[in-house]
Amino acid sequence: MQFAHDLLHQSGVAITPGLDFGANHPERYVRLAYTRDIPVQQQVVEHMAGFLADERAGQ
Repeated sequence: MQFAHDLLHQSGVAITPGLDFGANHPERYVRLAYTRDIPVQQQVVEHMAGFLADERAGQ
């Protein structure tokens, strides 16, 4: 859940924690909605990639 919170506040990308969708290791999963145009989805992926790179560099 912290991952979803941090991604939203640092990158502006909203995802849903897996715990909202079941009990099979929900801490390992998130849900994405693909309801926007492809160019917007590409921007989202870029934002997520930047966030993940920053997280990895901070380790």
